[in-house]
Amino acid sequence: MAQSQTPNGSVLPVGSGAAGAQFGTTSLYAGDLDASVTDSQLFDAFSQMGQVVSVRVCRDLATRRSLGYGYVNFTTPQDAARAIQELNYIPLNGKPVRVMHSHRDPSVRRSGAGNIFIKNLDKSIDHKALHDTFSAFGNIISCKVALDSSGQSKGYGFVQYETEESAQRATAELNGMLLNDKQVYVGPFLRRQERDSNTAANVTKFTNLYVKNLAESTTDEDLKSAFGEFGEITSAVVMRDGDGKSKGFGFVNFEDAGDAAKAVEGLNGKTFGDKEWYVGRAQKKSERESELKVRYEESLREAADKFQSCNLYVKNLDESISDEKLKEMFAPCGTVTSSKPGFGYQQQLVPGMRPGGAPPMQNFFMPMVQQGQQRPGGRRPVGIQPQQHQMQPRGRMFRYPQGRGSGDVPGRLPYEMPQHVPIGALATSLANASPEHQRTMLGENLYPLVEQLEAESAAKVTGMLLEMDQTEVLHLLESPEALKAKVAEAMDVLRNVAAGGAAEQLSSLNLN
Repeated sequence: MAQSQTPNGSVLPVGSGAAGAQFGTTSLYAGDLDASVTDSQLFDAFSQMGQVVSVRVCRDLATRRSLGYGYVNFTTPQDAARAIQELNYIPLNGKPVRVMHSHRDPSVRRSGAGNIFIKNLDKSIDHKALHDTFSAFGNIISCKVALDSSGQSKGYGFVQYETEESAQRATAELNGMLLNDKQVYVGPFLRRQERDSNTAANVTKFTNLYVKNLAESTTDEDLKSAFGEFGEITSAVVMRDGDGKSKGFGFVNFEDAGDAAKAVEGLNGKTFGDKEWYVGRAQKKSERESELKVRYEESLREAADKFQSCNLYVKNLDESISDEKLKEMFAPCGTVTSSKPGFGYQQQLVPGMRPGGAPPMQNFFMPMVQQGQQRPGGRRPVGIQPQQHQMQPRGRMFRYPQGRGSGDVPGRLPYEMPQHVPIGALATSLANASPEHQRTMLGENLYPLVEQLEAESAAKVTGMLLEMDQTEVLHLLESPEALKAKVAEAMDVLRNVAAGGAAEQLSSLNLN
């Protein structure tokens, strides 16, 4: 591997980010991590290079699954440089790890300066081989071969240089060259927005058409005859399997984009025999997958909007409660579309049809069920930030404490005092909501905080607090101390009522 030398005498591989070390960089980025790599494994690997201050494998807030990258902080730039030299591309849990200096400035990553794209790579070329090939043209910040889920090369990769000049030299020298007997394409990297704009231009200007729902008897000549009326055709083919049987679709390519557009307008939806043809622009697989993904996400959003605030969560159910009994209990409040006693979920047809109208339930708040993406981190209250493990100096024993829900199950952080909740956005939403919806919005924010203080009586206490003036409830959301005091006051009221045997008085309680 080509090497360069820093002023302090440390030897670094060319392209490992030597310039970053000269400016005292001690923070490293570790990418392409296997999903099973833990903080402790990352610490064990990097602590051999020097004293590690902290490590963190970045994880999804909701599922706690690894995002495939992490950060390692050393005490000295020399240790960080040594880690890049020794650990770059070493396997960790069977998967090579990319190590580079962490670039905190997002403009460096987003600018695309010095970044090139390489495609048609031989499957045998890995990160290190690509790095060795391109390092001759300058210092490399990052080098990566795209891999599929099984760890096999997808046939393309990326190299980012410290300077645009290095990228231009590499493009000029290597574009069209043979690497492992395959001619590669090397060109400037285009950001997604630029690729999308190019795709948008192709949508309005295309010559290649895709035709499906063809009869088995349809031949290439039939396609030429049908499409030839609209302009000059360069090719027309019906796709067939190994036995020569039609797959029911084909492709037609026109000489002129205008003729292709006219063919789509004239033949799409037209019936030939007993088959209605679909005719449209031929798309790459990646484009089709992207469109399908967008449609799927839109359908999920529509479903979520349709049933928003219609799901209720019910806990502390007796095992004897059946599905029919659960529906019977909630039927007076509105039409129940589904229920599941084992999990304690109720779905009602119309938002607002929920327990609260009948006098016995007046001072009761039942939280709505939230989707996974609405509740990152499970029951963790707003304001608690993901923790970064602090490492002890080398030579001392260290262990990671096992928190609640450790293992593969998404963990919950230990219960703490409720954290400060930003009120500005909530106050704005309340101003634009109906009175009925205002109570629901306040309750959804208040309930998880009350539940941390009084889990068993959270619904009752929340219902009592919601009887207070709206500005006072907002103050409770903003002030953990005030909330704690008011919850304690509510619990005193509940205990007094229970002692007096006057549960019916709950409907008239207030804490103002």
